Amino acid sequence: MSHLAELLERNRNTQRHHVLLPLLPKRPVVVLSCLDARTDPAHFLGLEPGEALVLRNVGGRVTPEVELQIAFVAAIARKNAGPAPTVLLVHHTDCGAESLVRPAVREAMAGAMGTAPEALATFAIDDHDASLRTDLERLRASSHALPGVTVVGLRLDHASGALDLRFSEVLA
Repeated sequence: MSHLAELLERNRNTQRHHVLLPLLPKRPVVVLSCLDARTDPAHFLGLEPGEALVLRNVGGRVTPEVELQIAFVAAIARKNAGPAPTVLLVHHTDCGAESLVRPAVREAMAGAMGTAPEALATFAIDDHDASLRTDLERLRASSHALPGVTVVGLRLDHASGALDLRFSEVLA
């Protein structure tokens, strides 16, 4: 059976348990984490369906697209008189984005992707605390309205599954 056929079969089996969920999550939380299959936020945070919004990209890094998505969520919260969201920035050890620090790796990946090596520099992680702080700075400096948004920096230890709190800050 192909991967797609197996996944479609799983879908047919889960349809009988399908529950309609509200548009807004149960918690005013946005999780930004790496797309690495080993680091699923539903698993390491114990999230239930509809409990939080989850964004994933290479390294779990703040990009212009992520800024816009967080601003969108914050605007929906303001429009509905709800609390400003808490954004969990989660970087993890043993991340593939760590290899993007090396120019040769960036160049090889960029060549394989058909893009410029500089496009991958945003995702590179050399020091997890520094990369989390850089992502916090990107949100602080965002041109989008993010007042009241709490940004929490977390490092996930890949080997143990433990999360370490690095910082928590409310944006002005």
